Amino acid sequence: MQPIIREPVEWTGNELSTADFGDERLNRRAQSLLDAMRSQPTASIPVACRGWNETQAAYRFFDNVKVAAEHVLLPHQRATL
Repeated sequence: MQPIIREPVEWTGNELSTADFGDERLNRRAQSLLDAMRSQPTASIPVACRGWNETQAAYRFFDNVKVAAEHVLLPHQRATL
């Protein structure tokens, strides 16, 4: 059986399709962060993000009270199942 190879944008869209952080902007930020981290999985956040503005946005995302570890992991768990 051959693995299904998907384009990165399609993969991240599918992976986070059930993400709900209670704000569409947070949902979009989660997707852009996953894209950045996917392209450089061993890199730190500042290295994976493309510049200081994206790095700040990443840290603001993770510092948001609506973003908890379980909210980040839940879409991955659902996609795996």
